Amino acid sequence: MRRHLQILVASLVMASIGCGQTSYTPARSPRVSITSNGFVRDGATYSSLTDAVNGNARAEQEASLAESFAIGGVVCSFVGDATAGFGLGLELVGSQQGPDHQPRHPAMATTGVGLALGGLALAVVGITLLTHASAHQRDAVNIYNDGASATPAPASR
Repeated sequence: MRRHLQILVASLVMASIGCGQTSYTPARSPRVSITSNGFVRDGATYSSLTDAVNGNARAEQEASLAESFAIGGVVCSFVGDATAGFGLGLELVGSQQGPDHQPRHPAMATTGVGLALGGLALAVVGITLLTHASAHQRDAVNIYNDGASATPAPASR
């Protein structure tokens, strides 16, 4: 048990190495910028892309699509991963050998394999949805910024 805990802790430490934030804040601009803290426009930070692109109907629509795809992607990935893990557990328990050197519960093992494969397929769907969310997020920012750069700068006094 102690060895399993060590492997888990080491895995979590390795996974967290790639996570990080920056302290950089873009210069004040009417254009939307993406930072590790959210979205920045006109010196204000927004946690929601829909709020950051507020005022441009096309950009708001893309931001809404991005949010919908992201929610669907996270849910599918989570449920898929949980289902695959549960399926693997069923397969391991069901395929344990009995006294006659045959699997004790072959139906359980088969069901576990099916759940594991179905869970992996659902996780792939989730990753695909998250990829689409990222594309719509970039589209929303670019559409907003195209409109913002078309607006003439205020005259200096």
